[in-house]
Formats: sequence, structure tokens, C-alpha cells
Amino acid sequence: MTEPADARARVAAFAERHLTGQRSRGLYWAPGRVNLIGDHIDYLGGTVLPMTLDRGTAVLALERDAPGLRIHALDEVDAAPFEVADTALAHGDWRDFVSGLLALNHETTWGPGLDLVVSGDLSGGGLSSSASFTLALALALMDADWLPRIEGTALARYAQRVEVERVGTACGLMDQLAIVHGNSEGAVAINCATAAIEAVPLPLGDRELLLIHCGQERRLADGIYNRRREELAAGLAGLGHPLDAIPDIFAEALPSVFTTTSEGRRVRHVVREQGLVHDARAAAAARDWGRFGAAMTASHASLRDDFEVSVPALDALVGAAVATSGCDGARLTGAGLGGWAVALLAATAREEVIAAVARALGETPDTLRWFIARPGGRVRRLDEGAHRDG
Repeated sequence: MTEPADARARVAAFAERHLTGQRSRGLYWAPGRVNLIGDHIDYLGGTVLPMTLDRGTAVLALERDAPGLRIHALDEVDAAPFEVADTALAHGDWRDFVSGLLALNHETTWGPGLDLVVSGDLSGGGLSSSASFTLALALALMDADWLPRIEGTALARYAQRVEVERVGTACGLMDQLAIVHGNSEGAVAINCATAAIEAVPLPLGDRELLLIHCGQERRLADGIYNRRREELAAGLAGLGHPLDAIPDIFAEALPSVFTTTSEGRRVRHVVREQGLVHDARAAAAARDWGRFGAAMTASHASLRDDFEVSVPALDALVGAAVATSGCDGARLTGAGLGGWAVALLAATAREEVIAAVARALGETPDTLRWFIARPGGRVRRLDEGAHRDG
């Protein structure tokens, strides 16, 4: 099992050791998220089913005597503090999220001297670490008068703009909305066309959701994510549909010749995926976890074969999990191309599933990275009994 260094404890320990005597302005938390089903349809206005996690990003804000904003990113290889000076300067790394938050709002003012100590207990790819990082920072900056107050869906949209306009990832709105509107009882269904949110309780009973890392890290910088979006635009245009709306047709109704092309297969995935989200929601309402798991496994097959964002390690992981008695279903989660998969299984089958996956990946149960996914609420301030959610 992957036991993370608690991010909240880590930022507090750093401040006590290196920033002694500075007054705290607040401790902030933004969860990560796992998308249970509905990948690569958020930027088409589809409905998705993410759940926040009890792992995420912690930000401790402290007053400093010197003017300006200084960021201590404890998880970065370069541990030197980042002094924010020119927000227009591109760095090509995590610092662009910080600069982007300040640069994109014309009401941004240089507030009082501030240190932000940041750490996270998300790792790998597919758990929305970038959106978690951005939103935790945003909440701290708003409370410290470095950003004007933005709340709810407006905050989610602003954080998305940072990723799209400053970092260069053509992401949808799912991650940010999930983190802003998450709950502690289960998932949320997000209509990405309207930004409507609906809580979806997950009374799993004797079952659990297990996140397992495939051993291959994911990076979106290679452009595959953006290229898939371009292929979707071309495929949808061939059907007379815009990019911002999933066509109201069944996958089986797509012309067979059309789906022999890469653009056609991309469209077939998003149409099928939307139907699988509806199946999963109905299954959750009926507490039919076998049906829910079957939708997850079918989603993985579509992401593998039609959208082509899986990798052999993820396929081996999912295959080993679903072949094990007691596992209802499994799929890659997030953009794909490495990172994490999520499995729905009986709690009593956990050890057997972990052993099977470890064998498939050439690892041991002790070296395999995994943890039980539990709902993590929403972005919020943690200390002093405060409850100022974004």
C-alpha cells in the first residue's frame, strides 16, 4: 500500500523549521480526484462521474516582513523558493500555475508579504494533481488579498483558464468542478455543457474502490492529449457536429466506413463513453455494483481501442484485476498514457487483486503502489475552524 507523507503535516513541519516566528494566515486543502467513468468527454460537454479523494494538496500561508510572494514547493526537485516577480514570464513548469493565477485576473494586486508552503500526497498521473495544486493556491491567495474573491463554478472556470491559457493543456472543466463541488459521500455527476452538478452517493457496503499505479508515469507534454482533441474536432465536423457537444446518436449508428478512420474511432469512443456514464449512474442508484463495474471495464476497452490512450502496463493491470474473482470492473482513469487505474471490488478480494496485478506488472505486493479511494470533500480552509469553501 502506498502510504503518503501527510502533506498537511509536511508543510507545518517545514514552516516550524525554516519560517520560525511568521504568523500563519491559514492552512488550505484541495483534494485530488478519480474519474470513475467518463474520460475525454468533458471538453465535449458530456456528463462525467468523478469522486474527490482524501489525498490532495496542502498550502500553508504565512505573513513575511519582506514584500512580495514567495512559494516553497516541497515536492519539487529544485527546492529553491520561487520569488514571484514577472507574472508574464513562462517557466515551463509548476511556477506557471502560480504566475497564471495572478496574471489572468486584471484585478490582481500585489498584497502583503506572503510565504506559501506547498506539498501534496498525490503522485503519478490521472488524479488531478495540477487542478488540486491550482485551487489550493487560489484559495490561499484570495484569503491573503492577492486575488479577488471568486467562488463556486466561477473559481473552477478560472483555474481551468490557468491550465489552458498559461500551461498549454487543452483540458476540460471536470477536474476543477469536481474539486470545488466535491462531497464526502461519494461522486458527483457533472454536466460539462451546463456545469450542473448532482451528488451521486456511493453506498458501496462490502465493496471498495482501489487505485493502483501501473508503474509508468504520465506526462501530457508530448501533445497526444491535444492531438486527440484535434482528431475529435475533425471527426465531429465530418458528422456536422461542433466540438462542444457530443452527438445525440448511438455508437452503433455511426457509419461503418467512418469508424475505420482514426477520427471516426475517436468519435465512437466519446459516444459510447457517454452511454456508459448513464449506465454507471443507473447502476449506482440501484446499488448494482456488478453493472457499475461492467461499465468501467467497457470504458477501458474503448479508451484502449478507439481513443488509444492506454499503454501496455495499464492494459495488463486492468486485465489482471478483472480476471480475479471478486473484482467487478476496472479502467484507466484520467487522460491515460500511464498513471493510475481504478478498480471496483469486494473488500475481501483486495489482497488477491493486488497479488494478481503485481504479478502482471512484474512487481510484488510490497512494491506495487495502491491505495483505497475514499471521498475527500472539496477545496477548503482547514484551520481555526474556518469553513470558507471555494
